[in-house]
Parts: sequence; structure tokens; C-alpha cells
Amino acid sequence: VSDMNKLTSGQVILYKFPHSQKLQIATENNKISVKRAFYDWLGIEVAHLEYIGMEMANAEFNAFATNLFLLYLFISIVIFITISLLLIKWIYNPIKLISNSIRYNDTYPLEKIMDKNNEFGQLSKLTLDFIKQKESLEMEIKNKARHEKTLRISEEKFRELINQMPEYIVVHQEGRIVYVNEASYTKLGFIKEEVINSPLLNFISKKDREKVAKEIRTDKEEHEFKDFEMSIIDAEGNPHPVIVRSSLITYEENPAIMSVLIDITERKRFENELIKSKAGLTAILDNLPYSAWLKDKNGRFVAMNKTFAAFYNLSPEEIEGKTDFELCEPKEA
Repeated sequence: VSDMNKLTSGQVILYKFPHSQKLQIATENNKISVKRAFYDWLGIEVAHLEYIGMEMANAEFNAFATNLFLLYLFISIVIFITISLLLIKWIYNPIKLISNSIRYNDTYPLEKIMDKNNEFGQLSKLTLDFIKQKESLEMEIKNKARHEKTLRISEEKFRELINQMPEYIVVHQEGRIVYVNEASYTKLGFIKEEVINSPLLNFISKKDREKVAKEIRTDKEEHEFKDFEMSIIDAEGNPHPVIVRSSLITYEENPAIMSVLIDITERKRFENELIKSKAGLTAILDNLPYSAWLKDKNGRFVAMNKTFAAFYNLSPEEIEGKTDFELCEPKEA
């Protein structure tokens, strides 16, 4: 036994040289009893060694174990705090700077880590590029929204202006009407719902439908629209002569044709009356036995009898609209 001062009782008894031994361990009342017995050839105990650990040894052991646990706990806490501080410095702070930069569109925090030659330096550069692209996209979106608002206001004013115009204004796509102003249906006795999405040819007189379809097809192919005359019909089927002026536009992001139809009913009536009046005047002039004619204020012939036309060996139609200088020599004129 090396530490004898910890023994409250112990003894070593040796009788003769042992042949075998036996170890016994027992615990009782927080005491540990260790006994090693030695036996001869006949199995008779010749010596034994007994050690009893008392409360003093257990207390010192418990105190030592407690101190060792506290030491391990302190070291663990120190290691944990150190690792946490390093993680905050090396990982959390850079990530927080990058996150704040993205959230507030502020590139200043990135300058603190952008020059570092590590992954966060590369990440900060990518973040800086992302912020610049984001700002550019936001500016583009704002400009587009502003442009769309301005365009919408302009379209509303344009629609209001068109609705106040007395001419018929029609927008058609692929042969169907997609927009008309108020004059286009109110003057003809229709309601708007009867016109929108209806075939364009339904509102054109039958005698002009083939001509109109050919004109539209030719103008679209040549990208050049020419004025032409046709007749449209009202709700009761009555024809109304108009002059058509068309142009290619974009309506609701699709190509379309906008046609302005100018009503020439009064002009046609006046022309017919003028033709009748001219025919009567020509009949009067033809009954005169001598040459007779009429000129406008510009000196152009507007009517003459056959006797006058025969003098120049021309027909009245060939003389109409000409001056004396076009019919004879300047000296004679």
C-alpha cells in the first residue's frame, strides 16, 4: 500500500510462501473495501492485504472531479466564445453588410470588404453589380410607367378629340371594325355595339364592296394608301357617298388601318344640280345661230355651243377648261 496515511485500518500478515491468491471488493456506506488473500497448497490462507477507502479519500476524489469538470466547462465556454467572435467577425458582419447594401441600395458598406482577397470580396463585387443593375432596372421601370401614363393621357385626349370630330373615323383590323367615333354610328342610326367587331364590308354598299376590298388589299401590299370614293349605308340601308383617306397605325399593339370617311353627300347633290344646270345652259347655247360661250373669272371656258366648238374643229369637251391662249396664237388671243 503506497499511501498508508489514507488508511484508517489495514494490516499485512505473512505466514509462509503463498501458492494462490483471491481478490475481493466490497462497498458499504460510501466505503470501498479491497481484500487480497493468499493461500498455500492446501487452500489455507497464509496472508491477506486489506484496504478500506474512507470518506476522506472519496471527498478528495469528488473535489478533484468537480474541479476538473469546472475546468473543462470553462475551457469549453472560452472556446465557444472565441469561435463565436471569429464567426461574427469573419462571416456574420460581411453578410450583414451585404444584406444591408441590397436592402437599402447603398454601396458604401460594400467598400469595406470589396478589396478583400477572399470569397466575401468577390461576393461584394457581385452584389455591387447586382445593385447597379437593380437601380438601372428600377429607373427603366419608372420611366416606362411615366411614359405609359403620358401615353394613356394622350390616347384619352386623342379619343376625346376624335369623338368630337364630325367625320366618320373607323379603325379596322383584318377586315373587322375595332374602333369607331361617335359620329360613325350616331349619324348612321346605329349603336356602338352593332358596329364594333363587325365586318367592315357590312356597312359598305354592295356595288362598292369589291372595289373597297381590292383597294385595302393593294394599299396594304404597297404600304401606300390612296384616296377613293365609295358609299356607306345607314341603319335603314340608304347610301351615303364618302371620300376615304386611310393610313397604317398600331392599335392595341397590333397593326391596323385607320380610315377617315368624309361625307360628300352635299357636294354630290351640288354637282348633280350643276350638271343639270350646265346641261340646260348648253341646250340654250346650242339653239343660238351664232357662236356663244361662257368663261369663269380666270378666263377659262366653262360652256360653249357646238357652233363655237366647230370653229376650232374641236368638241365642247376638248375646249372646256382651256383659255384663249391655249386655243389660238397669242396675237389672235
